[in-house]
Amino acid sequence: MAAQKAVFLALTQKIKQLLQQGAIGEVSWIDAQSYHPGGTKIAWFQDITAGGGAFHGSAAYPLDYIQYLLAQRFTSYHGLCQRQAPAADQQSDVILQTEKNILVHLFITAKTPLPSRMIIYGSHGKIVIPDYWKASNATLYDNTGHATSLQVTQNSEFVFEIQHFNQLWSQHQLTSPVMTPTLTCHTVAIIEDLYRQWTTSI
Repeated sequence: MAAQKAVFLALTQKIKQLLQQGAIGEVSWIDAQSYHPGGTKIAWFQDITAGGGAFHGSAAYPLDYIQYLLAQRFTSYHGLCQRQAPAADQQSDVILQTEKNILVHLFITAKTPLPSRMIIYGSHGKIVIPDYWKASNATLYDNTGHATSLQVTQNSEFVFEIQHFNQLWSQHQLTSPVMTPTLTCHTVAIIEDLYRQWTTSI
């Protein structure tokens, strides 16, 4: 399975439960942005043929995370990346749509300093999650602006996925029912398809 800590976070489970309970009504739009500057200092990050690029490096986190939260797959997507061939992309901007017509905006950058966060918008409010791939806190807002803090305790954001893996290992299970091969492969296919579009258009 993919090394996808975000899906297993205690906060992720809390948010998924709130969405299932209709805490913010019907979800219609998700806006995610993340800043990951570290890769720009690594030589292979600049090489698109070596798997470099901002989208290659970080897109799997929000793509898996959103599909897990919504229990929906992405059915359509398009986007742009900012690169000068042959160098890899330092920024990408992608719009996706789920099978139930929820729109998702995903901006990933290794170039532009900005707050990393995800906002899930619903008919009755929104949930704001800072640093969603490792978060221990978020805020739920209703349509009047009233805020409710969502908080969990964690010593490390890696603990929960490790616990899940250990449980599978102890039960002699070879695949995860959470991070399934289908989910992993679907996400990778989206990333690779977008890169094929971007590399053939430049």
